[in-house]
Amino acid sequence: MVKSIFVAVILSFLALQVWAENPASLSDAEIAAAISSSDDFTTYKDVFVVATREVMKQRTCSLQSLKDDGGWWKSTNRGPGVYFIYCGGQTVRDRFYVNVKTGKVTQ
Repeated sequence: MVKSIFVAVILSFLALQVWAENPASLSDAEIAAAISSSDDFTTYKDVFVVATREVMKQRTCSLQSLKDDGGWWKSTNRGPGVYFIYCGGQTVRDRFYVNVKTGKVTQ
């Protein structure tokens, strides 16, 4: 009985966390604050905010994890104007790229 109550409480907490970080419910300012350590942030802030919202819609990652990872990093192997961010882990499959000239997000 205690175990099932504990599980229910944990699931409720997780549901609230997911809801609280629904990308649609986050303001641009909240997203910008989380990724403000990104390379060239002041130049590409608007592109990074839109791209971050898109990445969060595609994968499960929190604003805190994006902040902890340092935001968007300049890619050294995808050509000029391409930045990457991790979402959901630290492996290659968790890496998303944005082309700041086109705004296109790829994985």
